[in-house]
Amino acid sequence: MAQPLFLDMNEKQVARVLQFGTIQSYPRETILFKEGDRPDFLHLLIGGIAELYKGESPHECGLVLLTQGDVFMPAASLFDEPYLNSARTLTSATVLLLRADVARQELTRCHQFAINVSRVLAGQFRMATRQIIDLKCRSAPQRLAAFLLRLIEESDIPEAAVLPVSKRHLASRVGIAPETLSRTFQILADNGLFVRGTKVLVRDREKIDEFCGPEPYPDPAETKLQVYAL
Repeated sequence: MAQPLFLDMNEKQVARVLQFGTIQSYPRETILFKEGDRPDFLHLLIGGIAELYKGESPHECGLVLLTQGDVFMPAASLFDEPYLNSARTLTSATVLLLRADVARQELTRCHQFAINVSRVLAGQFRMATRQIIDLKCRSAPQRLAAFLLRLIEESDIPEAAVLPVSKRHLASRVGIAPETLSRTFQILADNGLFVRGTKVLVRDREKIDEFCGPEPYPDPAETKLQVYAL
């Protein structure tokens, strides 16, 4: 199985981890676990987009969007701690469920698996640090612009991208009230970045880069840490 969590592991080691694992397909808006639950599984996203979020409607706060290859809250599963937040699918999604007790045992048995897990934890720490920097050092419009620029950087379309989630979830992810999103889009348009429906277009890259401030998105080299979250 070509998944980053199993990088450089031999077939026997991978088979040992997977022998009690299952692959599940979920429709959009499926809750995978809730804040306070004790983890039974280590979740690995094989396909689709999922969201980590805090709270309950109408007072939810989106934390991060997970994409293919991401691991859900590994610290909780691997150290038998309650989840600090909830998770759900935002699109149809395929998830590999590894039994948490088996994954914990493998940490002590397989040196490479322990290294891979450590890499994921390090990557998620850096991701969390970047989010703190965003919240402390950028305004809401700057946070939204930086998020959209990251989509563009990872897109196959020159200076353009397609929103992967609804605008409601987009607003929640960057900490903007949904009712102010239209005004925020206008601020971005005034600075060279346009959102039209689900399309994101850059008309003045120099201007929107300057508006965002330094380092608007992670260096692509950070993907070696096996974190692909948005």
